[in-house]
Amino acid sequence: MDSELKVELGFVQRRLPWLLAAGVFVVYLATLHYSPTFASISALGKALGWDWRSNVVAPLHMALIHPIRWLPAAIQMAALNLEAAVAAALAIGLLARSVALLPHDRTREQRGLERNDHSFLSIPAAWIPPTLAALVCAFQLSLWENAVAATGEALDLLLFAWLVHSLLMLRLDEKESRLRWFALVYGVAITNNYAMIPLAGPFLAAVIWIRGLRLLRPRLLIELALLLLAGLSLYLVLPLVESHGDFSGFTFWELLKSYWGYQKSVVLGTPRYIILFSAFTSLVPALFMGIRWPAQFGESSAAGNALTNLMTHVLHGVFLVACVYVAFDPPFSPRSLSAETYAMLPVYYLGALAAGYCSGYFLLVFGAKGGPHAWQQPSPLRKLANRVVVTALWLALPAVPIGLLVQNLPTMRANAGSSMARLSEHTVRSLPGDGVVILSEDPFRLHSLKDRLRQVQPGNKHLFIDTTQLPFSGYHAYLKRMYGDRWPMFNRPADPKAFVDSVQLIELLGQLSSQHPLVYLHPSFGYYFEAFYAKPLGPIYQLLPYTDPLVTAPPALTAAELQAQDAFWRSLLPSDLEPLMKQARPFRKLSRSKPRTKTLQDYMADGYSRSLTDFGVTAQRSGNPKLATACYELALRLNDGNAAAFVNREYSAAYQAGKHVSYKLSDGGRDRIETAGGRWDRILAQQGPTDEPGACLYLAGVFQNGMNFRQASQNLERTLHYDPDSRSTHINYMLMCVKALLPDLALKQLAVFRAQHPQGTLKEEEELDLISIEAWAKVVRNDLPAAETLLLAAQQKYPKQAAPFEALTDIYMNAGQGSNATVVLERQLKLQPDSNRALVNYAVSRIQLNQPQQALPYLERALKLKPQDDAALLNRAIAYLKLAQLDAAERDLLTLRSSGQPGLKLKVLYYLADVAFQKKNRTEALRLYKELLKELPAASSEGIMFRQRIKMLEDSAAL
Repeated sequence: MDSELKVELGFVQRRLPWLLAAGVFVVYLATLHYSPTFASISALGKALGWDWRSNVVAPLHMALIHPIRWLPAAIQMAALNLEAAVAAALAIGLLARSVALLPHDRTREQRGLERNDHSFLSIPAAWIPPTLAALVCAFQLSLWENAVAATGEALDLLLFAWLVHSLLMLRLDEKESRLRWFALVYGVAITNNYAMIPLAGPFLAAVIWIRGLRLLRPRLLIELALLLLAGLSLYLVLPLVESHGDFSGFTFWELLKSYWGYQKSVVLGTPRYIILFSAFTSLVPALFMGIRWPAQFGESSAAGNALTNLMTHVLHGVFLVACVYVAFDPPFSPRSLSAETYAMLPVYYLGALAAGYCSGYFLLVFGAKGGPHAWQQPSPLRKLANRVVVTALWLALPAVPIGLLVQNLPTMRANAGSSMARLSEHTVRSLPGDGVVILSEDPFRLHSLKDRLRQVQPGNKHLFIDTTQLPFSGYHAYLKRMYGDRWPMFNRPADPKAFVDSVQLIELLGQLSSQHPLVYLHPSFGYYFEAFYAKPLGPIYQLLPYTDPLVTAPPALTAAELQAQDAFWRSLLPSDLEPLMKQARPFRKLSRSKPRTKTLQDYMADGYSRSLTDFGVTAQRSGNPKLATACYELALRLNDGNAAAFVNREYSAAYQAGKHVSYKLSDGGRDRIETAGGRWDRILAQQGPTDEPGACLYLAGVFQNGMNFRQASQNLERTLHYDPDSRSTHINYMLMCVKALLPDLALKQLAVFRAQHPQGTLKEEEELDLISIEAWAKVVRNDLPAAETLLLAAQQKYPKQAAPFEALTDIYMNAGQGSNATVVLERQLKLQPDSNRALVNYAVSRIQLNQPQQALPYLERALKLKPQDDAALLNRAIAYLKLAQLDAAERDLLTLRSSGQPGLKLKVLYYLADVAFQKKNRTEALRLYKELLKELPAASSEGIMFRQRIKMLEDSAAL
């Protein structure tokens, strides 16, 4: 049988597929990523062990890329991506060969026209279907992207293509050895790609369809099961390796379960509508072309047979057009439906396979000569149809791949990594010497720089720190092994899964700064910037400690420093910025613009725009508004949707014109803010800082809620710069200075405020606020007796006012003097029995002393006096939680959530998730943690902690 098959395999089945694969490989080679891109740098990091966390995903892929580490650094990335190009090209070759092996005996007309023993297409144009299928699949954007970067998707597609090809060969030669290899490779494919799990049903159905009852032999079934298990044993490799050599602290069994849980959660979590729509251009046509239709469907009349033939033509036409069209990624394509979350290459592969088969069907039925009815003269209409159909297919052969190239090549170019490579070059030149601690919450930029430095400065002593991972204790163990004595010792938790608190991390950076220069690769904010400020240094930012206790903001740049930084940005214009500006798109409102995926080019433009906005604000605050405006203009040319740059430019112009008092946002400003999410903290993270008083006031509240009091005070100080007569802002600024542990500055500002506003001009509430601020400042200066004297005097003078009692209570609670706080609260409740705040504070003191049952009566009384008291509701929910009264706690939390108070949202979500977790409702807990995560900055310690909890819940819920 096999020898006969070899004789009948001609050029189309033997050589054409590999010629097509070679041609496609040349295109992939020309567009290969030789510079850092999102996918390539991630793969390189995994291959070289730059990621400290356990990796148990895609064991075959990891085994194949592991030897890359033994190559010279300069060619590692190219070699890594070359593997993907080879795998993708081989998959295309197998696709073309599979199309050439498809039987064209499915319909009566095909059987009458194609008399090949194996029903291969033997007409002169038989080369067109495999060529069309190969080119449609090869230049589809998802495959092309994964063919030039080592994501592992190309390898998965190669395994899938090999399995499909094996089934077609099994149909021809019926060798049982193919079944055995199929079982082994399918087991390996499952371990490497979760998509192979739901495809088990279709593959099993195909095997049964081909082998029938001959498959049901006990010995054969046992052999196949053992070979499948042998392939699945690859699941064990990475957990075994990682459990003995990683820093995350997970056991072999935990790692194995986590990968199974991940695969299960992805399979079950894929939206059903994506699967349904994708099936119409993949599994459905594959099933259709696998059925051998009977000669007649119970209809013997000529009209009935003609109608049946017409419907058959229509179905083939619909599948052909749909499968080709979906390669162009219309809104219903897998890529568009999943927002590029899933590559779904097997779907596109099956679609191309179906397109190849259907094109062969039309070439045979409408273009073949002869057949059983060759003696019949076709009608003029049939002649015209034959000519139109065949001509259309000949035209489609060049038109479709050219159309895909025209559509997708700009995206491929936009994702090339040359711009990041140049940024890394600029960064290398800007680093202040060797042995620099380089920090970033952007792993892509961090690892791109690390790769470049390995090539141009082998043996450099720089320390590369991913700040998003610093809260994890295991990451510090990894850094200790990487950098030895250069990484300082500190009292971190021994458990690698435990978290390191922000205070310890700030102290750690302090230790590092005494030994090495610290640089941040981009503008940022958060708890590190409570102790350090960022000074621009070319494309990077040197972190320097605050030293002056009488200022909150960083020192202004000198004229020389501003000039040097301006010169740097101007030097980037010809080679780096202007090419990005030419490709930048004008801003469109959210409702009018179609969402599109950000390319690497967009990422670079947005990053430069953010940095220029940051420099513009620095220039503005350093007294150079002209330079600031120039920076904002450049930032908007790079990213016209940059709300921060737009509002900064607009407000600066209004302020210089003396219109700051009556300033109102323009329609353009409002539209950009709305499109950016409507929240200034998100705009700060994505687009840069703002220097407009309303935005600064908003950000001050955000930083205050996040306990970043120095950064809150900086924004309040800037608000006061523009609105110096705002008493409330000035009072809040002094309070933030105290909380930022700057008591001397607070007392200095207090003297200024009292000089500006004599006692007789102040409201009673303002006077009490000033007394509280002064008392707190004295506490920070370790003068508790003076604070007590001040507040006790205020209590006697204002016995009906809650503020002096509350301030002294908070001071005692902060000092750990709970008994003194209780005395103050009891005295306050005697004088102010209906004070909700006192009732709630007293209840809080009971909760902190682990006496939730005693807290409840006070909270009930507070709520009776004020039913919508948010603090009372929240603390009653906490008390119920401590008493394990979960339903009661949930009721209070849901009431708070429905009230819509933005300041409570995060706390309510957190406790609701805790309730769901304790009720063992993991699905609801997951949903709530994910909702909570959306409200937090990506680099925050809370965000990192919640991501870890989400992963734990997903793994446990999936098993």
